[in-house]
Amino acid sequence: MKLSEFLKCPIKVQRCAGRIEQKELIVQVDHKDVVPGDIVIFEPGDLFPGDVRLLSSKHLVVS
Repeated sequence: MKLSEFLKCPIKVQRCAGRIEQKELIVQVDHKDVVPGDIVIFEPGDLFPGDVRLLSSKHLVVS
């Protein structure tokens, strides 16, 4: 359990908020809280779930 606490890293996602006026919010969530429709924003060194669809990238390196 203690080891899993070290692996926690929030993921930055872009979500639509509001029903009448659509606004896009960038929030940090736990990897368990990412839902379909979220746009995940990666920065160098970030860990991310393996089941995301890549929309665009620049100088992407994966290991």
